[in-house]
Amino acid sequence: MPDASDVLGSCPHTSGSDQPVAPLTERQKLLLWSVRLWAAGQGRRAFPCRGVQAAFQRAGVAEALAPLGRVLATVAVHAHRTLWLRPVCSAHMSRDERSLLDLFLQGAPAADNAARQDRMARALALLMAEDAARGAAPAAVIVADIFARAEARPVVRADPSSPRAAAPARLNPSPRPAGAWLN
Repeated sequence: MPDASDVLGSCPHTSGSDQPVAPLTERQKLLLWSVRLWAAGQGRRAFPCRGVQAAFQRAGVAEALAPLGRVLATVAVHAHRTLWLRPVCSAHMSRDERSLLDLFLQGAPAADNAARQDRMARALALLMAEDAARGAAPAAVIVADIFARAEARPVVRADPSSPRAAAPARLNPSPRPAGAWLN
């Protein structure tokens, strides 16, 4: 079983299938950013929880942070293959990042939770072992539902007169130049 130090590495190339991040909503960008930060943090055995948690709170999706971490940890251990992630501040997303986002952005919550978990488990099984996918599906559904409900609400922005708004925190991405990967 791989350990957390094995989940980071350099992305060997830029794929021609990379998509721009710009068309994503604020919350979708937050989700992508947090997936990248999670993977980068695993390589350093640290995760910048305070900053991520504050951003999730402002976006109205704070309760999605723990289940998102559970899903990503399961993917990191049980993925069928290496999943390539771009650097945190990249303006493009890889095909693997798009696949992960699509899992969590499946639209409005369904009335039949069991059917939704089954559908999520089948989607996750494309990335990882089937039994691990079934185990991660409930957490993935929680993340998807929280983001689906939140998309109907505006993102809360910092008060521009606040001293913290005047000097926004800057991310200092991993010193690794090319990106990260899961598994």
